[in-house]
Amino acid sequence: MSDPRPTDSAADSPEGPGRPEASGPAEASDPSEGPDPSETPGHRDRAVALARLVRPAFLGPAVATAAVGGLLAPAPAGPVLVGHALAVGLAVYAAHLRDALVDRFRRGEEPPGGTTPRLLRRAFVAASLAFWAVVAGLWWTVGPVAALAVGPLWALAALHAPHLDVTPVGSATDYAVGVALALVGGYALQTGALAPDVLAVAAALGLALVAVTVSVDALDAAFDRQIGKQTVPVALGAAAADRLAATLFLAAGATVAVAVAAGALPWGALAAAAVCPASAAAVFARPRRRSVLAQMASLYPLAALLVAPVCLAGDAACGGILRLLV
Repeated sequence: MSDPRPTDSAADSPEGPGRPEASGPAEASDPSEGPDPSETPGHRDRAVALARLVRPAFLGPAVATAAVGGLLAPAPAGPVLVGHALAVGLAVYAAHLRDALVDRFRRGEEPPGGTTPRLLRRAFVAASLAFWAVVAGLWWTVGPVAALAVGPLWALAALHAPHLDVTPVGSATDYAVGVALALVGGYALQTGALAPDVLAVAAALGLALVAVTVSVDALDAAFDRQIGKQTVPVALGAAAADRLAATLFLAAGATVAVAVAAGALPWGALAAAAVCPASAAAVFARPRRRSVLAQMASLYPLAALLVAPVCLAGDAACGGILRLLV
């Protein structure tokens, strides 16, 4: 799972700032000389390099969504909530490690950043083992629903690069699917069931996240085309990708409206639906980078206006928290 966000590349440049320029093969060194001790990373350097791959902008929203899912339950168990949030965080970090391995050492999209392929592979294995250890603990606590609610997140992490991120559907949906699963899984682990309001919130947020991801991918379309990544903007073209992103935002709003009409969401959630047309309009604003930032910013009021009415309408634990705050 990887988070949609603006990258350092320019929309009108094949490489853009931060993209490595093409160069010839590196000059071979004399094997008899051995590695330069001053250039060999130590334990601290390796730890710092791996810590840089945590990337809170990716991990934070996913972990927060997992916590919100648990707090939508009437009486959430603290250890289960924390364990689920930890599992989600480990899955996101594992995806970052896979992404770094592929982007740095296969595609040449990024500099090594103090890492090596071996270090990244070992770190991915360690993160995966930690993830499954947490899943085992959740299974012990709440039963096999833990594997169903959390297990797919690791599959998304392991397949993100170089598989999902080179197809239009995979590159656009993997992070959104992961966030939706984090929300639904957080609730399911606490209650052992699914609820229509939680599913409606997950669906609306997922559609909006896919829309933002499509717009973010447009920033890197020229470079992605060079390295064979078939993102939506590469496959459809910039104009069609913009229309798709706007349509997805409108579909998110329609999902909220239909859920309210069906009684799955409280009437107060209609305020969230009103955000979606503004997000759709922002897709066509220029310059493109500011358009993407505006779309990303719109996700926060959308999420808040979706979740708050659900919290306050029933006996969810988050309702009590909100009442204390207001």
